[in-house]
Amino acid sequence: MEVAKNISEGFARNVISASFNGTTIETETPLTTDGNLILYTWNDAEGKKAFWHSTSHVMAQALEELYPGIKLTLGPAIANGFYYDVDFEDQKISEADFKKIEDRILEIARGKFDFKMRPVTKAEALEMYKDNVYKTELISNLEDGTITFCDHATFTDLCRGGHIPNTGIIKAVKIMSVAGAYWRGDEKNKQLTRVYGTSFPKQKDLTEYLELLEEAKSIVTEKKNTHRDAYERMRAYWHASIQMGLTDEHDYVGKEVSMEDAIQDIEGDGDTAEDLVNYAGDEIDVKALRELLDPDLPEDITLQALITTALENWHANEIRDIIDELNLTNG
Repeated sequence: MEVAKNISEGFARNVISASFNGTTIETETPLTTDGNLILYTWNDAEGKKAFWHSTSHVMAQALEELYPGIKLTLGPAIANGFYYDVDFEDQKISEADFKKIEDRILEIARGKFDFKMRPVTKAEALEMYKDNVYKTELISNLEDGTITFCDHATFTDLCRGGHIPNTGIIKAVKIMSVAGAYWRGDEKNKQLTRVYGTSFPKQKDLTEYLELLEEAKSIVTEKKNTHRDAYERMRAYWHASIQMGLTDEHDYVGKEVSMEDAIQDIEGDGDTAEDLVNYAGDEIDVKALRELLDPDLPEDITLQALITTALENWHANEIRDIIDELNLTNG
């Protein structure tokens, strides 16, 4: 931060993250050697990443306070925000809870608590999270001497770093949604609750962002309605032709066919993860599909696990369209 102040006080006030020789560091990290230092503001992608990752820490603190006994797992920054995967056990979270979570996040943020990194031994880390099987699994795969915690206010989290200077920079926050997510993206593991959010350094920025989202949703809805109208006409035609025996493609001639049966045949396969895996075929580029559906999932995720997880946020037909458009199948 002293380097930024040497440039100008105004610039220093806007610096929220930094990297040194290609490695993300805290803005207060002492530099003892010469190297390439890059300072980031909110206008930089790396600045936003640090901002959203830091907000995920504050949200995690708020969730622990509002839902005692939960188990935290991972909380990365993503495009346009952040999420935190949480094991709520027997507790429930719904859209009705979003406002109180947002209020608590902002209340904590106003305390202007510094984000401070500190190294810990592997034994200390395991002791800290002895009642959290998820953090314990993560720590077990780390080498002693490489483990760090991040503290702010009364909250501590296992973290590699990359934070804004203090919570006071967070001025606006919105919990966007909740969804199911398997631990480590593996359907054999327990399903957790993924809490999505976004945050900004100014309330007007959040307001503008939400307005843009609404405009985008309106455009998408309009397009879907147009496609749906065409689909409904096709469905009615197929149903009528089947009923009148004008086609024997589905062996319906002479049978009384329900609308539901006709719809099922028109829509085809893909309603389940197994259907979509079979549809994708053996030569599918799993990594490419993962990048489109959820790049935060493990790189070695199986196709079955990827699609099972993706179905919690995507419609089956949308996944089929992506597979077709990118020519990821044999056909």
